[in-house]
Amino acid sequence: MKNKLHLSTLTIQNFATIENQTINFETGLNAIIGETGSGKSLILEALELIFGQRAKKQIIRQDALFASVEAVIFCSDLVTKEYIYEQGHPFEGDEIVIKRIIYPTGKSQNYLNYQLTSLQILQNISKRFIDIVGQFENQKLLSSKYQLHLLDKYATLEDKNLEYAKLYETFLRIKNEIAILKSKQAEQTLKMDYLKYQIGEIEALNPSQDDELKLISDKNRILKKQDRFEVILEIQNALSDSDHSILRKTNHILNQLENIDDQAFNSIKEKIKESYHQLEDASFELSKHTDSSDDENENLQTIIDKLDLYQRLKRKFNLDASELSNYLSKLKDELQDYLNLESTITKCESEFGLLNAQLFKLAKKIHHIRVDHSKKLSATLTKHAQELNMEGATLLLQIDELPELTPFGISEIKFLAETNPGNGIHPVKEIASGGELSRILLAYRQVISSTDSISIFLFDEIDSGIGGHTALAIGQALSDVAKSSQVILITHLPQIAMFSNHLIQVTKTNTKDKLGKAITNSLIAEVTSKNERNKAIKAMNPI
Repeated sequence: MKNKLHLSTLTIQNFATIENQTINFETGLNAIIGETGSGKSLILEALELIFGQRAKKQIIRQDALFASVEAVIFCSDLVTKEYIYEQGHPFEGDEIVIKRIIYPTGKSQNYLNYQLTSLQILQNISKRFIDIVGQFENQKLLSSKYQLHLLDKYATLEDKNLEYAKLYETFLRIKNEIAILKSKQAEQTLKMDYLKYQIGEIEALNPSQDDELKLISDKNRILKKQDRFEVILEIQNALSDSDHSILRKTNHILNQLENIDDQAFNSIKEKIKESYHQLEDASFELSKHTDSSDDENENLQTIIDKLDLYQRLKRKFNLDASELSNYLSKLKDELQDYLNLESTITKCESEFGLLNAQLFKLAKKIHHIRVDHSKKLSATLTKHAQELNMEGATLLLQIDELPELTPFGISEIKFLAETNPGNGIHPVKEIASGGELSRILLAYRQVISSTDSISIFLFDEIDSGIGGHTALAIGQALSDVAKSSQVILITHLPQIAMFSNHLIQVTKTNTKDKLGKAITNSLIAEVTSKNERNKAIKAMNPI
């Protein structure tokens, strides 16, 4: 047993006909048995929820406030622990705990190691370590992408595929970059003219925050000086320059007083004369401050024009003054990119050509490995399928080489089969029944289970429509898979149940509550004793 991880216990509460049950699982082959309608499939439905399937509110038991499923998964593998840690849910010891709670509103809460988590993380874990093999999963065999995935697992091409995927991602990025550059080339002249115009606008301003602040300061200073000049002119006009100035009126008063020959007015005359001379001196002093510089007035207009340009460019580019110079550098870089466009395209195309050659070389190597292993896998799958009672069947993985690179290389896969000798080889999807697809998928699991990363296999409807020797063959095949992985399956056939290491039996009871309302319960029990085990398996045979 690889023992990367295995399901240890599953607790189910208020889940359809299951009220509150805890199931213990073991490593190896776990078979779930019971009559039709007993509730066996509910266990797999609960496990599917644990591994990221979407919840349906209809699953909640009638009159219950919620339904919950909780799984404890044993894990001792350091790589697996590291992976869970990278998902953001570290844990101590060897137990991973996953819980889902579903409410009647349709909402659910998901927990991984007692922390809220997303369905995506649960699905990531499931994809890496869990394989749910049911009717839908069988249909994946009809997908060429899935067929190639199975072949690559068999050929252990994970590392080379990862190398190819990284190179291909770079390949697509450069291809897209070249397309963008060539679209820019088509608009190069127009765009360059526009960039030059924008650069010219900003360069004419030569913007900086310090410059703008100085211009504002100079403007305020000059305007303040002009305001003072206007006030001085108004005062000077009132004092001496107008026809009705104070000095003229005062002079007129003095002339009138001269005509009065009375000593009593001499004191008044002297005081008015003194005031006249003081006002005259004041007017003279003011006249020194009435010179207005034309140069300064012209400078004010220049400052205002430049500040207007600042405002226009700031609105145009939605930037402040400190950011305009950085934007200018960005525009110049963009212009330089257009000037260097031809050489950049040449450089990218050269890199693209080298990468294309490198990818083709790696893709051819992967293709040849696929071709070699497809022959081996075809033979091995044919052998296992025939052992699963597909007598005379031939399975063939045909690998053709494509002329162009794809995300998966240059290989095209066709899964062909001849289910009966002489009927000819045809695509599997055209001739295989659902039961045959299940057996082919099981045959593949037998081949890769010992080396695959999958640790837990959940099989549903694997025994649909079969019996007799075919059932025995499938039981043996499941037992082979269970030697290296934990297998949990539902079966109706004793030929398969007899191969189990651990038997789980589901029964259904119908009772009534105190009010006489019918209640259905699914009861789950582990069959541990040898006698009870033989009795349960024997009871599966209707004869």
